[in-house]
Amino acid sequence: MAGGGKTSPIAEDGEFLRRVMLDLVGYPPSLAQVKAFMADANPDKRSEKIDQLIDSEDWADRTAPALLRRLVRGLPTRSPS
Repeated sequence: MAGGGKTSPIAEDGEFLRRVMLDLVGYPPSLAQVKAFMADANPDKRSEKIDQLIDSEDWADRTAPALLRRLVRGLPTRSPS
């Protein structure tokens, strides 16, 4: 790790689900979502959950305004002379 710091241990499934949902869609998982995720034995369930969240309308609704602001800021305000 840059700067010589220690890395954090890998989060447990419940903590991972809470963090990824808050980060990507802006709200915590429901109890049913936590139970389903915890019961899933698929070793790829984390990457699949990330893909599912990124494919959701909630992610698009949360992300679009920030992306639009970045795009607008990056556009020139006047034509170059």
